[in-house]
Amino acid sequence: MWFYAFHMPAFFMISGYLYKPHSIAKTMRQLFIPVLFFSAINLVYELCMNILGQKEFEGFLNLLTTCWQPYIYTNDGNYTSLFPGVWFVIVLFFCRMLMGDLKIFAINPKLDLYIALLCIVIVVLFTSVSSCDKILNIYVIKTIVCLPFMLLGRFFRQLKEYMEKPSYLFVPFLVLYVFLTCFNGPVDIYSSQFGKNVIVMYVNAFFSSITLFILCSHVGFLKSYFELFSKGTLLILGLHKIILSVGKSLMYKVGIEDSILGSLFLSFVVLLFCLPFIKFSINRCPWLIGR
Repeated sequence: MWFYAFHMPAFFMISGYLYKPHSIAKTMRQLFIPVLFFSAINLVYELCMNILGQKEFEGFLNLLTTCWQPYIYTNDGNYTSLFPGVWFVIVLFFCRMLMGDLKIFAINPKLDLYIALLCIVIVVLFTSVSSCDKILNIYVIKTIVCLPFMLLGRFFRQLKEYMEKPSYLFVPFLVLYVFLTCFNGPVDIYSSQFGKNVIVMYVNAFFSSITLFILCSHVGFLKSYFELFSKGTLLILGLHKIILSVGKSLMYKVGIEDSILGSLFLSFVVLLFCLPFIKFSINRCPWLIGR
């Protein structure tokens, strides 16, 4: 609950903060080549797991008939995702198109706050009508949910010199994040679950992301690692499925039950394992991280 309250909004805000317009071809190459590469790796892994599990034909058939679904829309999870987090990449692509990559639809930076507010109003209207909930599972529509974070990220880039100074805001913002997270309950943008109130979700995501930004701005080593992991987001999304699968199997064999502490430990392991691959990709294979 604590992690989901801010981690995807923070990703989009960082993407908006770092946004620079590219050609459509370059954006597609940077985002979707890593997706295809890691999807192929995860496909091989899934096939190997099916063979080892002695479900060759049944597992293989189920894999082929369901693995394409996450590339189009989100649903109830009755499928195997070859690139967990692919929804983030696809929605990010649509957001980039609207922010300047597709010049005919480019949003003027001066209108960022107004467009962000308009999108939030539309999301509130969608969620207030029960029959419209499933529409948000379509990635083009889910872009409306996530675009405000991207636009706010670009807006705050203009206030960079002010955002790095007020370290005294860290504690009150952190307290506000804890309070709003407890009040609003579980949030999962992927599943279009916004807690008790959509507006509270946006406000909490905003303050928690700013809290993270202030923390990383004032703690030197955190800032460097934060920047490194933000560059390797696609690689982490591509590899974490296998790392988590192997890690959970090992934990089960040694008798460690699934828990919050276990999940936090595995998350740390994922980052630690991906770190050398990110550094290698930056220097030798930038296309693996969309560079």
